[in-house]
Amino acid sequence: MTEKRNQSPNGSFLMRRFPERIEFVCDRCLQPKVAKIQVEWDDGRTLQPKVICNGCYGRLMSAPD
Repeated sequence: MTEKRNQSPNGSFLMRRFPERIEFVCDRCLQPKVAKIQVEWDDGRTLQPKVICNGCYGRLMSAPD
């Protein structure tokens, strides 16, 4: 598994790439996903980071705060 940290005005992110695909539900778009990439998003408003998909990560990184 590889990890990469990133920051934006929308919060901090920890992107994880797993060797095999995993199933999860994105906490932002609420869609079931099957992917090798999963992102933990700490928006500073919740106690625990949210698990989001790569698509939501891309939208948060490109969107202004």
